[in-house]
Amino acid sequence: MKYSLFPLLPIILLPLLTYVATANDNLESVVDNSSLKQAASDESQSLPGLEKDYKKRVDEAITRLAIAKRRIRKSEFDAALANLLWILDGGVKSSEKAWQNAVPELAQLARMYSPAAKSYDSLRDKSRFAWEANQDSDSLRALFEFNHFARYENENLALFDSLPVDSPDKKIFGKRLFRVFWENARYEDFLKWLDHEERFNSQLQGFERINLLGGSPEMRQHAEGMLKQSVFEVSARSLEALLRTNRINDAASFARKVLDFEDSLASRTYLKEAAARAGHSGFLSKL
Repeated sequence: MKYSLFPLLPIILLPLLTYVATANDNLESVVDNSSLKQAASDESQSLPGLEKDYKKRVDEAITRLAIAKRRIRKSEFDAALANLLWILDGGVKSSEKAWQNAVPELAQLARMYSPAAKSYDSLRDKSRFAWEANQDSDSLRALFEFNHFARYENENLALFDSLPVDSPDKKIFGKRLFRVFWENARYEDFLKWLDHEERFNSQLQGFERINLLGGSPEMRQHAEGMLKQSVFEVSARSLEALLRTNRINDAASFARKVLDFEDSLASRTYLKEAAARAGHSGFLSKL
């Protein structure tokens, strides 16, 4: 049985932000620019003696990203592509946060506009060649991002496996590959890198964020329903992984935590089916 929302969990709150932002073009510009400018400020503080031309490029990258997003919404794809390529051609170091945000935007554009698809593939190939030639962290991270948003996750899994155990990049990638670990029945890695307790607590905080977003009661109710479903789905995966790796006590403790959040037919059904798949059909009745 496959869960419908599981592949979208890393961005589960994105639709909630989108429905508020798209209600007002100016609001999106404010949100985009304020968050990215704060990130740019953080970057500046982390680089002593930052040159003025670097900061100027960061500011321009932020502006071009906001423009590209608006152009995509207006179906002005050629202009959107030009702005995204200006950011991405500069590489990760040119403006890290803007670069990271530009990759998924280009991936989205590539699904609607063939020249963008060609550019995306070209940048991905360029990153691969750079990684193979230099074995440097920037090329690796760029390749990982392009693979991720083009859904070449098994290639990212191979990259992950090729890295030394103590590699800082391995730690970063591991936290983003939990879905791929699951799909490849690598339950130990799934539990190691997902941190199911932290993920559960983080998802519960999402309900507070929904209230802060505003919107109509119906929209908030819909958003809460989506988030609650994702809580049950991820929790069920975590429970199944715990049982498959014979962590029975941890599984029991975690299942009680989920039921403390909501003990309902829906929550029990998710957990019961997960336990059955792991070969522990009567597990939930013992709680």
